[in-house]
Amino acid sequence: MLEGPAMSDIFISYASADRERAGAVSRALQARGWSVWWDRAIPPGRQYDDVIEDALDGAKCVVVLWSKTSTASTWVRNEASEAMRRKVLIPATIDTPLKIPLEFRRLQAADLAQWDGQAASPEFDQFCDAIANALAGAEPPPAHTYSPPAQPAGGPPAAPAPAAPNPPPSAAPGPMPPAPARPPASSPSGPPPAGGDRAAPPVVSPVPAAAPTRSKKPLIIIGSIFGVLLVIAAITSQRPSPVRPGISKTFPDADDADDKPGNNGASAQRVSGIHMNLNWTDYALAYSGKVDWDGDSSGAVIGADVYDGQTRRPLVSRKYSAAVSRPGPGRVMFSTSVDVPGDSRTAGPHAHSVNLIFQAMPDGGWSFVQNCMGPNNCY
Repeated sequence: MLEGPAMSDIFISYASADRERAGAVSRALQARGWSVWWDRAIPPGRQYDDVIEDALDGAKCVVVLWSKTSTASTWVRNEASEAMRRKVLIPATIDTPLKIPLEFRRLQAADLAQWDGQAASPEFDQFCDAIANALAGAEPPPAHTYSPPAQPAGGPPAAPAPAAPNPPPSAAPGPMPPAPARPPASSPSGPPPAGGDRAAPPVVSPVPAAAPTRSKKPLIIIGSIFGVLLVIAAITSQRPSPVRPGISKTFPDADDADDKPGNNGASAQRVSGIHMNLNWTDYALAYSGKVDWDGDSSGAVIGADVYDGQTRRPLVSRKYSAAVSRPGPGRVMFSTSVDVPGDSRTAGPHAHSVNLIFQAMPDGGWSFVQNCMGPNNCY
C-alpha cells in the first residue's frame, strides 16, 4: 500500500461499505507488480479532498468498483467522471444484479461479482489485461505521407506515355454545307450588297416593353400589421414584472444569483446562517458540540466535546476554526482537524478529519447531512 498520494499505477475508487472487496482487489493487483492507491487514510494536517485529488491526478489508471452502494455515491461518480475525461477508466462490477449509472454504461465493465479473491481466474485475468492495456497506452500510428519515387541520378526523364491514335473515319466526308447568307449591313455607310444597288434598310431602335404595374395593397397590409405589433410591444414593456410570493428578491434575478451558501440554486430565496447544537460520529470517536457560521464568511467555529466512541471516555474539549466550502448546489461544508491523545481504535496521538455537511432547506433553514472523513468514509 502506498503512503500518501504518491504517483501510482492504479487508483481504486470504491464505497466505504466495499472496503474489504477493494482490499482484495488491491492485494491481487499488487501481486502482479503494480502500485495501487486505495486506502483513504488522510495524513495529519491535510484536507481529505486535496489528498484524494492529488492521488487521482497522479494515477495512470483508475479502477472503479461498482456496487449497489457505490452507484449512489457522489464521490465515486465524481472520481469516475474525472477518469472518463482522462480516458483512463477501467470499471468493474462487484454486485449482481446491478444497474451502472447511465453516463458510464457505454464502457464495458469487468464482472467480478463472483470472483472469490483468488488472483488466478478467467474473470480477473481479463480484468488485468484491460488494466495492462490502459497502462501501456497504445500510440497512434504515424501519419502516412506520399513521396514520389526518386529519379535515377543523371538519367534522362521518363518519356511521356504515347497518346492514343485518333480512330480512322468510318466514311468519307461529304460536301461541306453552304455558308449561311450574310445579313444585310445595319449601317447605310457600309458597302452595298453584292448583286445590286438596293438601299440598306433603315435602322430601327427596339422599344422597351412597359413594366407591369404592381398593386400597393400588400404593402399597405404589411405596414398595418407592423404598426399593431409595435403598439402591443410598447404596452407589454410597461407592465411590472411579477414577483413570486414568498421569494425575497435578494438578487436582481434568480438566474443571475451567485451560488452563495444561502442560495440553494433553485431560487433567489435568502437562507440564514447556522447556529446549531449537534451530535456526530466517525469510525472511532463521538462528538457533541455546536456549529456557528454567519452565512457569508469563509470561516466558521466548531465547539466540540470529543469522546472515545467505544468507551465513551472524554478525550478533548475545545473550539476549532473551520474552513467553509460548497461541495454542491445548496450545500455547505465545514472542515477542520481534531487532535486526540489516542482512542480505542488507534493508540498514540493522532488527528481525525471532520467535514460536516449541511443542506439548505426550502423554509430558509439548514439540515445536517453527515460527517465525512473522506469521499467514501461518511457517518
